[in-house]
Amino acid sequence: MKRLAFIFLVAVSCKTAHVSLQQDFATSAESYEVQGKNGWQVNQVINFGPYETSKIDRSMTFSYLVPFLVDFSGGKESLAFNIVNKEAGAGVNFLGDSRLKDNHLSLAKGYFQIPLKQKDVFAGAIYFSQPGLQRFDFLLLNPNNQQLTAKCQGVVLDEKGDEYFTIKGITKLQGSKIPQTQAFGYEFLQGDKVVGAVETLNKGRVWFDTSLSERDRLLLSSLATGLLVRNNLQEEVENL
Repeated sequence: MKRLAFIFLVAVSCKTAHVSLQQDFATSAESYEVQGKNGWQVNQVINFGPYETSKIDRSMTFSYLVPFLVDFSGGKESLAFNIVNKEAGAGVNFLGDSRLKDNHLSLAKGYFQIPLKQKDVFAGAIYFSQPGLQRFDFLLLNPNNQQLTAKCQGVVLDEKGDEYFTIKGITKLQGSKIPQTQAFGYEFLQGDKVVGAVETLNKGRVWFDTSLSERDRLLLSSLATGLLVRNNLQEEVENL
């Protein structure tokens, strides 16, 4: 499947490939190129616009309960970092896991119907650093999206378990109308409106709707970063 995706990327254009976004969003949104995505992952730090992470930690092991979503009993945490707005000083903490073995999924409001032993999952929690601000939980199913029948989609829930954002995999590239079986990036939606996006190809790029509050920008910045730097989930799933 990776081979087919590579062939497709070469065939689309001799130029650098980019994800295909909704036209109205792409023309009006703020856009930032990512620095630090590629290369040596030891002491990796990600930057885009005013946002910067701490060193990405891929070595932690922990067990916790993500309310309304996933019981990580014995889960092996694969990503942990803090991300801050260098101009405003505000920050959030991110915990994400992609190696869920024999996990039990308990989904809020019947949002998804999935097999009990679903393993192609990226999930975790985002904590705001400032006192009084809440935490959010996220779940993304089929982030590798290696089959046409396996939709790459997810949800971000607030502390009450209410839907705050939805996540949708981007499977089309600019210059092609044919969707692929791999997600090249992700859109973040409130209702039917795209309010943010991340491109995981090449160096990476992040977009924000100009109407977003700073809190929501921080929230999406952390989620976008997690998606940018997470381990190759296809290899993780195959090795389980």
